[in-house]
Amino acid sequence: AINRTSENIMAGDLSQRIPISGSGDEMDRLAIGLNDMLSQIQKLMAELAGVTDNIAHDLKTPLTRLRANIESALRTNNKTEYSDALQNTLEEADDLLKTFNALLSLSRIEPGKGRSDMERIDIGTILGDAAELYEPLVEDKGGRLETRIEPRLTLWGDKQLLLQGVSNMLDNILKYADISSAHPLVQLEATRAGDQAKLIIADQGPGIPASKREEVLKRFTRLDKSRTNPGSGLGLSLVKSIVEFHGGSLKLEDTREHKKRPGLKLVIMFPLKS
Repeated sequence: AINRTSENIMAGDLSQRIPISGSGDEMDRLAIGLNDMLSQIQKLMAELAGVTDNIAHDLKTPLTRLRANIESALRTNNKTEYSDALQNTLEEADDLLKTFNALLSLSRIEPGKGRSDMERIDIGTILGDAAELYEPLVEDKGGRLETRIEPRLTLWGDKQLLLQGVSNMLDNILKYADISSAHPLVQLEATRAGDQAKLIIADQGPGIPASKREEVLKRFTRLDKSRTNPGSGLGLSLVKSIVEFHGGSLKLEDTREHKKRPGLKLVIMFPLKS
């Protein structure tokens, strides 16, 4: 029975499972273990197919625009149009590079990779650096960045990856939260919660419906209302991978009770290192 099932799986039918007799003997325990492994493989293969489709879709559009810009410039002798086409091409190329860099970062933090750069770091320093970088950008949009950072929150991690994760979250706020004088506040907090560090990054924007929160943590997922904004849909997926790489957990919540503008609050828990 195991041989027949194996042959069907090798022929491409990943839905096949090894039959279990119910006796609870060693063969049953082996079959249960193999079936669990097959379920995980089937899930990963489905995710890989979905990611491949999304990569093709998300890269085809900017490449098409890039080609159209170049063709349009070649059909004219106008120097202004040449300059505009080159500027547009440069912007499209930058967006493509951001997508590839995000994919490379995701690949780097797969289990067993990228741990050579781990060191003792203070997460407060990471948040302080991010606040210094993003505060002017928030203020340019009419908002205010409020920080509350406790000292001596030490953990074992990769400084560059953690800074990238915090930057991705703040980038999302700048893109989607509609920071203005009416809804100005962006919160950045790091506090101690027992033997863990609790990070909160929150805004007062439109938020994400509870039914969509698991979905937006998957690669290349973009909600309909964000499709008109530039981006690859890798931001929160990368954040989730970085958090899990450091042994932490990530939750998406409402900032406050308000139906029209509940805001989005990201709550991250990291194990502290004494």
